[in-house]
Amino acid sequence: DVKKDLLETELKEIGKTPKESSQKKKSQTNRYIDNPEPDKAFSLNSNFEFCKPYAIVIGTVRYEIFSLKDALRSIAQYLCSKNVKPLKDFVTTDSKTSPLFSRTKDKYRTPLEIADGIYTESNLNASGITNTCRRLLDIYDIEYDEVKIYLQKIAKH
Repeated sequence: DVKKDLLETELKEIGKTPKESSQKKKSQTNRYIDNPEPDKAFSLNSNFEFCKPYAIVIGTVRYEIFSLKDALRSIAQYLCSKNVKPLKDFVTTDSKTSPLFSRTKDKYRTPLEIADGIYTESNLNASGITNTCRRLLDIYDIEYDEVKIYLQKIAKH
């Protein structure tokens, strides 16, 4: 019976017109609206679920970004350009089987190189990526308020 139900469901999907299929997809992906305040800065403590950033400012340096992964990479790039030693020291002392940062990309499902030869997991939701960003700032003893993220799209409520 379960196989029969699955087959019937698949046959119904196949029989749908492209317009019907695209309307279903559109309703699933239309979770964003244009940000009415694109110049408003958000801190790393904000909820970025269903948000699309366009820029990040760290100290006085601005980076154009397209995703939170880009934000993570930009933060790491900025910090390592100032001093790579704290991150390298942290990688050396973090001996977990699933470390936050590693010199070996094989430890991750979807590795993201954030500095020269240093990787982290990028197959994370918005909360996971912002947690990684915050941890990176913790390693450098930098306040979260020193990082501002600007959003192009925000969650549709």
